[in-house]
Amino acid sequence: MRKISAIVIGAILFSAMNPQAQAATKPDLVLKGFQSYVSIAKSSLAKANLKYNFDVTTINATYAASVSSTKLIYDKEMLAAKNLYEPQIITSTQIIKDAKAKLLTVNQVKVLKQGTDRNKWGYLNCPTTRPDCKYVDKGELFVIGEVTTLKSFAGENIDYLRSIQSMVDDGLIELLNPSEYLNASNLIRTEPEKIKDLTVRWDGANLIATNKQSKALDEAKSTASMPLSTLMLNFNADKFAFENQITAGNLAIRAAKRASKNPSVFDKAFVTAYKFEYNVKGLDDIANLSFSSLNTLRSFLSQFAIIELADKAASIDSSYNYLAAERINKSVSDVFTSDEEFQGPAKLVTSQYKKLTRVTLRF
Repeated sequence: MRKISAIVIGAILFSAMNPQAQAATKPDLVLKGFQSYVSIAKSSLAKANLKYNFDVTTINATYAASVSSTKLIYDKEMLAAKNLYEPQIITSTQIIKDAKAKLLTVNQVKVLKQGTDRNKWGYLNCPTTRPDCKYVDKGELFVIGEVTTLKSFAGENIDYLRSIQSMVDDGLIELLNPSEYLNASNLIRTEPEKIKDLTVRWDGANLIATNKQSKALDEAKSTASMPLSTLMLNFNADKFAFENQITAGNLAIRAAKRASKNPSVFDKAFVTAYKFEYNVKGLDDIANLSFSSLNTLRSFLSQFAIIELADKAASIDSSYNYLAAERINKSVSDVFTSDEEFQGPAKLVTSQYKKLTRVTLRF
């Protein structure tokens, strides 16, 4: 019992003499705090990236489905128009072909009178009773009462058929197969108009389907592009913020490790280390400028001085020393740290540092 009491008393005395044994030191608190800060930012960035890719995939899938549906509707409407009009056009085309063939079998005519207009007689063949007739096309007279046939090209041109009909109407010739001839002739005259009308209607249906598809595709694209654009803007903003947190956090972690060497002035040492990190980079960037960008002796001499200072800063960076870093910071003043590139992350670090320590840093 006495032994246990001695151990307990010893532990109490040790805790009283060493308060940091119960609570983390500020360097540890800051270091772990910023390590957690970076870890959370990386995790948030990864989640944001996953969500962004998922949302993009979803929107693209919806867009692809809309495009596919639109094209299916278009193909269906085009096919419907084809199935409606193409068979009718094929039928009319065949009717014309059959009518022309029929016309050649019912094209016998009888000459009734000669008349005065010899131009129309060229549509008639020489009669079989006068196979040696000459220059009929040029107006050679046919014999009244003789029977002959229309030339084979008569059915190939509607104007030819009209001229032949005018010869019938004028009483120059008589159709020997009037009913069949007129039926074939009428089909040759009317079916092309029907084909023309069907073609116009088919083209109209195709145009309506094409315009409908174009409008639907534009709407699908607009429907997808707007949320995609918003999604990208939001993601890029989140990505920029998380990356800034990660950059600022990593710099703060390194600054905390360096400042932990001077725990009695940790806050000040942290600011010095953080600014020093940025100043080293700024000096190095200038030191590595091409000499071609310098055009005066003064600028050359200034460059040599900067190179010397940059080399000194690099040496301190490889073997860090608080007081030496402080001198470098004073040498360059706020030449680099006044930039927004520095001030932006510094504000994040200041905010996080205050949450961890209740201390407001001054950069």
